Amino acid sequence: MKHTAKILLLTLILALAALFATSCGHKHSAEWVVKEEPTCTEAGLKQYICTECSEIVDEEEISALGHTVESEIISQPTCTKDGSLIRHCSVCFADLGAAVVPATGHDSVWKITKEATCTANGLKTETCNVCLSEIETEVIPATGHDEVWKVTKEATCTADGVKTGDCKVCNSSLGVQSIPAFGHTEVADNAVAPTCTETGLTAGKHCSVCKTVLVNQETIPANGHTEVADKAVAPTCTKTGLTAGKHCSVCKTVLVKQ
Repeated sequence: MKHTAKILLLTLILALAALFATSCGHKHSAEWVVKEEPTCTEAGLKQYICTECSEIVDEEEISALGHTVESEIISQPTCTKDGSLIRHCSVCFADLGAAVVPATGHDSVWKITKEATCTANGLKTETCNVCLSEIETEVIPATGHDEVWKVTKEATCTADGVKTGDCKVCNSSLGVQSIPAFGHTEVADNAVAPTCTETGLTAGKHCSVCKTVLVNQETIPANGHTEVADKAVAPTCTKTGLTAGKHCSVCKTVLVKQ
């Protein structure tokens, strides 16, 4: 019985010794070791290994590197057409397919190809500095004349005048135009009443600008005297008398003196 107990105790001691021999507790330093390198498309693997007992303490995935893209132009883009390129990975040489290089578009400028004049339209053209293509043409409207009019004959009350036109830019004659007569400026001439001895005038009109008589003043004959008899006065013993006489009742002029 005692022998059996000794055997069991020895077995337990040996088992514990083996346990401590295979597990160091990783109290010593450890380091990361790459076991599988990552590629452009696949992840790698690294392990944290105890430098004392070489046991793997931890492990982590290393992310895939992704492609390192290089491009090669196959056809250059133009102003109006797309180009193309191919792409590959400079590390693994994988073919990454083709791609479109967008058209650059025109680098355009407008230039006047025909100047507009007073009477004729001009032209301007949009041209690309790169491909020299003519993109669009637009009309430049005619400018019209810069008119100057000069009076060559003044208008009067009764006669039209004349003015002549020319263009200051192109010196073209623009023709002759009539200036309408402006008509008389009427002024009334008052009537003059006749007297006993002087004629009168009827009402009239004349133009204050050209002095033309528009309505003649007619002569009205003098009225003549309106006679009134002055009776004779007989003399007396002490007073002189007067002969018969006449005077005008309107203007009081003595016609026959007493």
